[in-house]
Amino acid sequence: GFMQNAVYMKRDRIISLKNMKSEVGTLLELASVSINAIDAFEKENLAKTLEFHKTLGTKYLGVGGAPHSTYEEAKNTADVLGNANIEAEKIGMNTYYHNHTEEFEDLKDGKTAMDIIGEQCKLEIDTYWSFCAGIKNSEYLPAHKDQIALIHIKDGKNRKPTALGEGENDLLDIVKGVKEIGLDW
Repeated sequence: GFMQNAVYMKRDRIISLKNMKSEVGTLLELASVSINAIDAFEKENLAKTLEFHKTLGTKYLGVGGAPHSTYEEAKNTADVLGNANIEAEKIGMNTYYHNHTEEFEDLKDGKTAMDIIGEQCKLEIDTYWSFCAGIKNSEYLPAHKDQIALIHIKDGKNRKPTALGEGENDLLDIVKGVKEIGLDW
């Protein structure tokens, strides 16, 4: 997929991509800003970020990782993405957070970073990292279906990504969970 930090995108490049979109249809359904680029969602950058992605027809705009090691960090990330989501919804978009393994660790009173962040924005579940965290995807996905917008079906072995079917992830378990929540394929 195409990834670009909107803050640094030049206007002529946006117009070029917009023209490409009109020629080929939907250019991208979702986009992630760089890992740990939560700053693209901060108030001072948000308008430019949303404008750029609206031009491309992006429906989901997210981040694959942001501060979440403590309850306070996860809450701050949730607040930033939640505030961004309020603005994004006004133009037909949603913000999302893409997990890794450690977001499923208990931070405080049985709450994980995924619980905290998912209260304020949509989630993209990376099924390999959730699997590595000991999550049974066929149970987790239905239990959190209202928070989940996207599924990243991934396989891996020894915490290194592999082609689907070549790793240790339970792909049938993922399919069962995805079917149960009714996401489009």
